Formats: sequence, C-alpha cells, structure tokens
Amino acid sequence: MMGKNIVFYDVDGTLTYDHVSFGFANELSRKKSIEPDAYARIKEIEFKHSKNEIPQDAAVEQYGILLSQGLKGYRVPPVRKIARQLAGRVKIRKVLEKEIRELGDMGYPTAVISGVPEILLGELAARLGVTYFNGADLPSRNGRFTGGKPRWNMTADEKERIVLRYIGRGFVPFRAYGDSMGDRDILKHALHPVAVNPRDELAAEAKSRGWTIWRDGEKFTSVTEMIKRETAEA
Repeated sequence: MMGKNIVFYDVDGTLTYDHVSFGFANELSRKKSIEPDAYARIKEIEFKHSKNEIPQDAAVEQYGILLSQGLKGYRVPPVRKIARQLAGRVKIRKVLEKEIRELGDMGYPTAVISGVPEILLGELAARLGVTYFNGADLPSRNGRFTGGKPRWNMTADEKERIVLRYIGRGFVPFRAYGDSMGDRDILKHALHPVAVNPRDELAAEAKSRGWTIWRDGEKFTSVTEMIKRETAEA
C-alpha cells in the first residue's frame, strides 16, 4: 500500500452498530431541540427503514430534509454540543476504530462518507482521528439553522460522486467498508471492498462480485496487517 491510497468507511451499521443518524434525532427531541412534527415524521421513516419498507436512498433523503426542517430557527452551538456528546458515547466497532487509528499513526489517510449530518459526523471524525469526512449538510446562517434542503444528502449517487472526486485528486481507494446498497458505489471503486454484516441485497451483490463479506465475530484482517505483510515480503 503505497502513494495516495485511502480507506473509506460508511458509518451507520458499518463503523457503528446502531444508526446514529436516527439516534441524533432522538437526542435532539430529548433536549427539545427539534420541532415535534418533524421528529414524528423522522420516527416514521426510521420504522419504515427498519422494516425495509422504504428504499435506502429515499430514507436518507427524507431524513436529511426532515431533520433540516425540524431544526429551522434553532441555534447551531447547542445542537453542536448535543452532537459532540452523542459522538463521544456512540459504540464503534473496535476493529475498525483500531484500524483507523493505526492508519493515522502510519500516515495513511482515511475518510468517512455517510448520510450522517456533518455536524455529528465531524465530531465522530475528530474522536476517531479520521482524515476526511463527507456527510449531509444542514444549512445555517448567522448561527441558526435555516431549514433549507441539504445540498448533500448522501444518496448512493452522491456517495459515488464524492469517491470519484477523491480519485480525481489522485487518491486510490485501497479498501472500503459498507453495509447496505447505498454503499455499493463506494465499494465497487475499492481495490479491496468489504461488506460489513450486509443486508440481503448487498450480500447477494457482494457474493456475485467476489467482494469480502465480513460479519461480527469472524476473523478480521486489518489494512495495517496487510501493509505489514507487504513490507515484510518486499
């Protein structure tokens, strides 16, 4: 692994066990920092998503729009504080957390690409030492959320456009991790794609393409182990 190789990670269901996007909405509601009507509609999306009654991209897009609408008029700093507190306690897969930190220590860049709002994703990235992060933006002006439609909702197409921008800057996707079909267009550009506890549709896609399928409890070979092996064999 040489040059400008980079490793990509999804968040919900991949880096984290839970869907922190919905967890963020729950925290905002608990702190009375989101409009109740918007929160109720987000809960409907969460339920339909859990039952596979709504396509992944539709859930991501609707969540971003509703969250932004629900935050309209609220001040940014208190919401950022809620995001920081949640990011500090969310449960992250230890093997991936360790890998990110080791890659950072070795000077290799990492990136998270996710539908998680950037105000939360940035806090998670800081906790983990991730080099770059790309999430759903929540428009704000003069320290308050505007309620406008997010420019980046992180649908599958948007995720692929971001990966292609990294490639255009000279990065080579060495490995990528994802758990759903929304991550497929990240995985297909990686030299070593890994489907993490994939849902049925992604599991079938990964099997047909010969991608690695990794599930909790199975043997995990980190990128840093691969680097050390390549170095020893050189």
